[in-house]
This record gives sequence, C-alpha cells and structure tokens, in this order.
Amino acid sequence: MPDGTIQTDRCGRPATRKEAGLDPAAHHRQPLSAVGGFIALALDTIVQMFKPPFAFAEFLLQAWFVARVSILPT
Repeated sequence: MPDGTIQTDRCGRPATRKEAGLDPAAHHRQPLSAVGGFIALALDTIVQMFKPPFAFAEFLLQAWFVARVSILPT
C-alpha cells in the first residue's frame, strides 16, 4: 500500500509473501538492476558512436596531443 501499511487477509496475515518481506529474490534485484543499467549505458554509447556528426577534427586534435606528449618522454 502507498501509505506503508501491509494489506492483510481476514486472519491478519499478510496478503502475499512479497508484501510480508519473504520474497527470496528481493536481495538480487538491486545488483542486477545496476548491471542492467550499465549494459544499457554501454549499448547507448555504442549506438551513438556511429551516428553523425562525426567529430573528426576533435579526434585529430586529441590524437596529435597524445602523440606529441608521449614522444617527449621517450
């Protein structure tokens, strides 16, 4: 129930095992939900990588910066 009370039957027992807090899979839902969110984020990123406009100029600038900075220590 929205107000936090547990719905009971005529004998005063909780209406379902889930409402009584006896759901055996309840402790697995939060970590699995987090993993599912990460997978969704990864898939969204992959999809967006192949949609225009492509950032060729930014890629070249960043690649040149990495090459320039890594040549100096060698």
